[in-house]
Amino acid sequence: MNLRGARVAVAFAAVLVTAAGGSLPVRGAAAACGSTQSAGGRWTAVDVPATPSLPAVGATPVVTSTVVGQDPSVVLATDGIGVFRSTDGGCTWRSAYTVGAADYWSGGGLAVAYSITDIVNGHSAAPVSRQDVYLVLSPNWLNPLSEGTTLGFALPEIIVASHDGGATFANVPPAPTAASPLVPECLSPPSTVMVPPTDSRTLYLQCTGGLAQGLVGSSLVGSTNYLYRSVDGGASWSLLALPGAAFGLSQSLVAGRAARELWFIGVWYATTSDGSYLAIWHSTDGGARWAMSIPEDRPGWANGQTGIAVDMTLGHRAERVVAYAATGAYLSTDTGRHWTRLPGVASSGGQMFPAVAFFVRDTPYVVAASAAIGCADSGTVFVRYTTSGRTAKSVRFPSRWGRYDSWGYGGSLAVLNGPAPLASGLATFCPARSGQAAPPRLLTFRAG
Repeated sequence: MNLRGARVAVAFAAVLVTAAGGSLPVRGAAAACGSTQSAGGRWTAVDVPATPSLPAVGATPVVTSTVVGQDPSVVLATDGIGVFRSTDGGCTWRSAYTVGAADYWSGGGLAVAYSITDIVNGHSAAPVSRQDVYLVLSPNWLNPLSEGTTLGFALPEIIVASHDGGATFANVPPAPTAASPLVPECLSPPSTVMVPPTDSRTLYLQCTGGLAQGLVGSSLVGSTNYLYRSVDGGASWSLLALPGAAFGLSQSLVAGRAARELWFIGVWYATTSDGSYLAIWHSTDGGARWAMSIPEDRPGWANGQTGIAVDMTLGHRAERVVAYAATGAYLSTDTGRHWTRLPGVASSGGQMFPAVAFFVRDTPYVVAASAAIGCADSGTVFVRYTTSGRTAKSVRFPSRWGRYDSWGYGGSLAVLNGPAPLASGLATFCPARSGQAAPPRLLTFRAG
């Protein structure tokens, strides 16, 4: 599992090409840089970079983005092939990195071997020029080298790093050690990639591997629910067992305010009954031990998207957290010991589904959509709560750009609570009379 992965990862890393300063042409941004709308605060939508066209394919859509550090003017975005960087909030872009052409196998004009699936940054308080940013390159499902690996071993993930805020990138050669002997090997793009703000050299990555890999991994940690962890910037990896049952999108991992602090939401099966519960776990020692709490004292959970938002502002003795799932949204003001169900995510027409939650300036916010999957109707709401969570003020989600489809697309949502507090990420909207989302825009919320 480890030695084979290391050898293959080194071989693939050798054919990657780093390109700084604009190897791929980027067409000019729109004449006006973004449009704004007021709805519980100030919203701005900016066009993402117009990406180059591939033969027989056309322009490739942007798949994820991130703000760098605590500076909202510096943004990175990728279409899976190139990385584009803006230093003026998305008004203009330049090419910062390109995956080498030798790394692509062409089938009918399609580039299908490896692509960039994630851009991650811890958003620490360090200056942009000292921010660590990581690209995760994943094997595409049509990769010919992965044929027949479903029952065996998948191909390794490739990590590319920048230590200057995304201005330049370089491959991270795999360097397994006795303590961290693994290389992540995935059949599909990771479901979780996270860098804590307290330690930019630590990465967490979870993905689905081949059957043989799963058997080896579960035997090493004693659980079928686990992820990869690196403490040296992606050079070497070990496994971290996660609590609860493995249910894909029905679980989520985020970092807390303190070093080695983790929050995890997932499904817990009670051993004394047939019931299953939505549960939240908290660790202060990097996942060695977990304390579990249950938002509602009754069985029941819904398979679907889950998430956790932590108030990263300092000054509170106890940590404030919002956890959400298809069953509702919950607030804890005492580091997870007690939870309050948040009002305002139900409508007269039926159930609303919490889609996004975050804190800006100590204030919790929730986006609740009227459809769990796909374009929602005009009932999507944006809810602002008091710090206790008892009072909610709901407004209609900004509709200037169409009907709400998603925000934080591709794991892109970044929440900054530094000098310029905001929430920003890729958003997709469906135009009127259309059931399909338009290309994503960079959507940013600033409190009024």
